[in-house]
Amino acid sequence: MKYVKEFATHADYTAYVATDYPKPNVSLCVAEGDVHYNPTPPPLCKLTLSNGEVVKLEGSGTLTSAMTKPYSATCVSAEIGGLCTTIGDWAFNSCSGLTSITIPDSVTRIGELVFYQCRSLSSITIPDSVTSIGAAAFYGCFSLSSITIPNGVTSIGQNTFSGCSAMTSCTIGSGITSIGGSAFERCYGLTSITSLATTAPTIQSNTFQNVKTGGTLYVPQGSSGYDVWMGTSAYYLGLYNWTKVKQ
Repeated sequence: MKYVKEFATHADYTAYVATDYPKPNVSLCVAEGDVHYNPTPPPLCKLTLSNGEVVKLEGSGTLTSAMTKPYSATCVSAEIGGLCTTIGDWAFNSCSGLTSITIPDSVTRIGELVFYQCRSLSSITIPDSVTSIGAAAFYGCFSLSSITIPNGVTSIGQNTFSGCSAMTSCTIGSGITSIGGSAFERCYGLTSITSLATTAPTIQSNTFQNVKTGGTLYVPQGSSGYDVWMGTSAYYLGLYNWTKVKQ
């Protein structure tokens, strides 16, 4: 007789089959060929609250602000599940205690104002699967120290990182073609930008308003168009005595 061993408490289906294997001491053991295993799907998002409670939000597709709003005042960490494809507009708006979040490769879009005023969010990894980041997505994330924009993203919207005063470095992916107005406005600590695009993305005159004086812009060898960024009129990087380095 062959048996399948199933662990109902594990998120993934774990099984093995053996010939003449004695019936194991587990919660469920059925003869091979008669398995109807329907594991509970992983949550759309798992939230940990400040009192230690864990809230699992069920579903698939888009994580909406309506789902997360009841927990915004006490949420300290979030783990997005593999069934999520979009983090909807305002999803974590004003979650001031949110310190960490895990985003899986299933997510392709981060909406507008998603992490607006998430003042305690100190780091975040945006997976390569993401192709769209909405305007003001990280507005007012005062504790965010660095950010890497994946190569698949084509534009950085208006006010995306405005007010991220603790940010010191930013890497802009090779696919970026435009950066909106005030995208890095009031990033007072920003001293290093690495752009991987061989053709400089278009920017607005206030894209880098009030970044830190004396920073460095790193661009690819053979790239073009970055002289615009280094201008001294309005609020271009040249006004803040930045240096351009090709690498």
